Amino acid sequence: MDGYEVMKMEPNSNKQSDLFKDILDRISDALLFETFDHKIVYVNHYFCDLFHIPVSPEYLIGMDCSNAAQESKQYFKDPDQFVNRIAEIYVENENVKDEQLSFADGLMILRDYQHFNTGETKGHLWVYKNVSTLVSSLDAMTKQKDFFENLLNNIPVDIAIFNKEHQYEFVNRLGVKSTVMNKWLIGKDDFEYAAYKNIKGDLAINRRLAFNQAFETKKSVELEELNESPEKGATIILRKFYPVFENDHFVSMIGYGMDITRMRQSEVALRIAKDEAERANKAKSEFLSRMSHELRTPLNAILGFTQLLEMDKLSPSQSKGVQHIKKGGSHLLNLINEILDISKIEAGKVNISLEKIDLDHTILEMVDQMNPLITDANLSIELIPSTANQLYIMADLKYLKQVLYNLLSNAIKYNTSGGSIKIKQELKDTSDIKPSIAKISVIDTGIGISNENISKLFIPFERIEAQKNEIQGIGLGLSVTQKLIELMGGTLGVESKVGVGSTFWFEFPLEKV
Repeated sequence: MDGYEVMKMEPNSNKQSDLFKDILDRISDALLFETFDHKIVYVNHYFCDLFHIPVSPEYLIGMDCSNAAQESKQYFKDPDQFVNRIAEIYVENENVKDEQLSFADGLMILRDYQHFNTGETKGHLWVYKNVSTLVSSLDAMTKQKDFFENLLNNIPVDIAIFNKEHQYEFVNRLGVKSTVMNKWLIGKDDFEYAAYKNIKGDLAINRRLAFNQAFETKKSVELEELNESPEKGATIILRKFYPVFENDHFVSMIGYGMDITRMRQSEVALRIAKDEAERANKAKSEFLSRMSHELRTPLNAILGFTQLLEMDKLSPSQSKGVQHIKKGGSHLLNLINEILDISKIEAGKVNISLEKIDLDHTILEMVDQMNPLITDANLSIELIPSTANQLYIMADLKYLKQVLYNLLSNAIKYNTSGGSIKIKQELKDTSDIKPSIAKISVIDTGIGISNENISKLFIPFERIEAQKNEIQGIGLGLSVTQKLIELMGGTLGVESKVGVGSTFWFEFPLEKV
């Protein structure tokens, strides 16, 4: 075939060719090698899959691929640019590295091109990379040693092959750039390599341990190495040993290394940013807590004086003014208490004391407490008990009442005049292993919440746009409610439809009577 000559095989060439083939069989890139007159010498099944070629790679060997670009351009976002660029590459005969291409279906790939005109290998190598894995399965390839070696030397990863004694049988050009050093290394192990390069430390020991582990377990083993060089400075290399066995018979150990310095630097930067964010959040919580305590003391005094004023004989206008002060002060006190609650929760200072609680009794107590608000809002309320006589859960009574208060308050605030509120208790049977679940739902006929806004409900200080100018609040009630339920071992959920209403429910494991 033009541009490709059969070379004389050395005694060890078949074995080495098998090793090279085995390596290429684990590289998850789409590969095509063609002669200068565009005859296909090698193509893998990743290439066929990528370009939707409905035949096996072996069927394509020897075929003319002059019109391949025209036939494949339909799969690209810019078909004409794809065709023109290939023609340009052929004319320029310049190597291409990591050229980005866009498929019509949104897939992004990188293309490499290598022009070969030396030794036994002559032609064009096309590599299309659509995944990051550098070692994966490729279709069978039966070409000579030099051809595979040229390909391996242009794969963008540090690759080496070892025998059973952990001696180098092959290392590619990226692994060892010096031709003299490359030849010297064959037949040596990492202890000899470290001594030759005067590398101190445990490099050779760690590699030998990883090699032995991969050999014994027949599974790939990874380790990270810290390298120092005048050219690159400190770099971190992720090294992997991949054992190859056939019918439980050891064939070779494939080693490859990847520079992950930037990845580790990014992880450190993210960790620092996370620590700074946590410190800022802690400072915010402490500030809110101190501020709330400072505000609550004078506010309690104001509310106390309004109670004293209510005992005096006041004119209608004076009485109305006192009621405005009392209502505004109570609202502000509730906001301050919510800020204190979220601050304590975020600081981990909420002490949960679990006890067996009668749900029926607790719900009736909270409804009785909130009846004046329900009546003022012109709403009706209905209690729907479970089929069981009584439901008992383990919870903190103080915080359970706060949860019920918050949910009922929202059902009142976001309801419509003449609407209704239902409190429904259910017993959910699970498996024999897990206990049954008590589910409590607070159902209203209010304005409802859109799907896109439901995700904002439990974010502290986040308020839904449609409610900001209509109903007072700072967006903490549901966030506090959710966190309290979770601290008590329960779960909270919501279902809603705009213009129909909302259902907020929480669940706790049921306790036996």
